[in-house]
Amino acid sequence: MSQTNHNPVEKYRILTLEPGHFHAALVMKESNPQIDTTCYLYAPDNAATFQYLEYIKNFNTRKQNPTSWNPVWYKEKDYLEQAWKQPSGSILVLAGNNRSKTAWISKAVNRGYAVLADKPMAIDPEGFAKLELAMTTAKNKGQLVYDIMTERYEILNILQRLLMQQKELFGELEKGSPDNPAIVKESLHHYYKLVAGVPLKRTEWQYDPKQAGSGLVDVTTHLVDQVQWTCFPEQKLNYNSDVQPIRARLWSTAISLLQYNASTGAARFPDFLDTYRKGDSIHIPSNGEMVYALKGVHVRIKVEWNYESTRGAGDRHYSMIRGTGCQLVIRQAPTDRFGASLYVEPVSGKTLSEEKLITAVNEIKRIYPDIRFKKDGAGWKILVPDHYRSGHEAHFAKVTEQFLTYLKAGRMPDWEWSFMTSKYFVTTQSLALAKQ
Repeated sequence: MSQTNHNPVEKYRILTLEPGHFHAALVMKESNPQIDTTCYLYAPDNAATFQYLEYIKNFNTRKQNPTSWNPVWYKEKDYLEQAWKQPSGSILVLAGNNRSKTAWISKAVNRGYAVLADKPMAIDPEGFAKLELAMTTAKNKGQLVYDIMTERYEILNILQRLLMQQKELFGELEKGSPDNPAIVKESLHHYYKLVAGVPLKRTEWQYDPKQAGSGLVDVTTHLVDQVQWTCFPEQKLNYNSDVQPIRARLWSTAISLLQYNASTGAARFPDFLDTYRKGDSIHIPSNGEMVYALKGVHVRIKVEWNYESTRGAGDRHYSMIRGTGCQLVIRQAPTDRFGASLYVEPVSGKTLSEEKLITAVNEIKRIYPDIRFKKDGAGWKILVPDHYRSGHEAHFAKVTEQFLTYLKAGRMPDWEWSFMTSKYFVTTQSLALAKQ
């Protein structure tokens, strides 16, 4: 555990630097008594900044549980210099251009700020080396650097993790192989979608892999974290000995100028996307697949991006973890109205005992008493009431609460630090593999 000699403040001060992604605003969606309602914004006078301020305004004026944020916006030409003049112990929120993020994390650590950053915190091997150095410095100084891993608060992920710990049901985690991994995680995302009820306007840099990161280092961060958090809970990892990248690949999504305009509001493709232009469209390497081993367990992760989902479908997620007793699968099917469900399924050549499932679910009901299950083919479907499904946007408040708990204690567990280094090692080394 890292130590610190600072005293907790009465109210933490939030600074937001260049909020180019809507996640910067979602950190502020709910009030928190530990955070000063006066917050500080350092950003240029542009569309992304106005979108951020509009989100804050909507949070302040909603009918149910309105917030009372008072943003102080510093937009002069020297805003980047002014951002580092706040008191030590302030919280720097980073959710924007990923090309600058690693350098800003380093600067924040040297200034004495705590950092709450959207993923990814590093988008290439060079960035990983700088991030690891910044995290080592922060840990030695008793400061916090923490990335926003919202998927840890998704109920199906929580239940999959809890069921995996029921050894009479799940057995032991299989090792698998590169061609038949024991863990598979896949997700499908969309450039054009609604956030907080309004169409999301993306900044133009989000289409540039050199600024946003490619398909192997962005959303994959969440999935790699889920593998660690679910299968090796609170275990300290050493990426030098525990992580083995095996293979990786990238491929492109085509975006027409009309789609680009609807998504960003821009009338033309910017010059920095010339490398990806083919005729009247851009082809962005936003899709990625990696295979690696973690403590000898083989994992496959795949992320794809389309422009827009079919009506009602939204982003989609698939997760399979195979044990010697059963496999736990999260999938989204049309029969579930495109809502995800968790299934307990038999593994090849074995029967699945309902009695063991009853015992396992009864243990989980100590925490989530309304969980049920029903027969589904050869296995069972876990029935999750709507009141346990809080939604992606609500998870940001949970991340902030956990971050503040660590911050107030002045320390973060060693396993959390190791999860971050192992996670970004996997993603950035997979990128290097794909480019070979």
